[in-house]
Amino acid sequence: MARILFEDDFTGTTGAAWSATKWATRAVGGGTGACTIQSNAGRMRSTGAWTGVVGKALVDKLDDFDMVCKFTNATSAARYNDWYYRCRVNVDSGDPGELYCVEVEPQNDLVTFNTIAADGVTFTQLTSVATAGVGGTTTYWMRIRARGSRHQVKWWADGGSEPSTWQIDWIDNSFTSGAFFLAKYSHSVATPNDVTIDSLVITEVESRSSKRPVWRSSLSMN
Repeated sequence: MARILFEDDFTGTTGAAWSATKWATRAVGGGTGACTIQSNAGRMRSTGAWTGVVGKALVDKLDDFDMVCKFTNATSAARYNDWYYRCRVNVDSGDPGELYCVEVEPQNDLVTFNTIAADGVTFTQLTSVATAGVGGTTTYWMRIRARGSRHQVKWWADGGSEPSTWQIDWIDNSFTSGAFFLAKYSHSVATPNDVTIDSLVITEVESRSSKRPVWRSSLSMN
């Protein structure tokens, strides 16, 4: 069984902040967003146009890993839900940069895979899935796997079966190690944008480079 590197089921008193032993949270972009417990799930609320809120998992830098969690948007018009990983710039303050970003756009029913530059705002879209089935207020599961230069992403509705194949399967070696974040952004919408996260688990995945070769003798033992 894979070793668990980090996990959170977000249980606690409604209205309380996320666990300070597991997360470092902050508003970004000049907003007043917050990460709080709501009905034993982790709500991320971004308030103010062009603002966001991020939560950094307090775990050692990750290179190869497998992450799975549930997410639910409060409205079908909700804006961007992001999963950042291998972040190397502005890890503890400002807008995180130099990282990979899996972004769900509920309002457009779109999932994209991107890199973000050191300035924390310049996106480069590597690939996307349109009509992704992530709109509305349905609860979905998200799975992200990073192994060397290979990045894989899949998602499915809660109560359904996990897809046997990855909806995103991409090769890129821009970043090799760094911090893991959850992020929620309002973009140009000033009203609060909420997403709740639950049952988050990050496990170890074997690195390609860590595999030891299996040596076989060429001598016949007849």
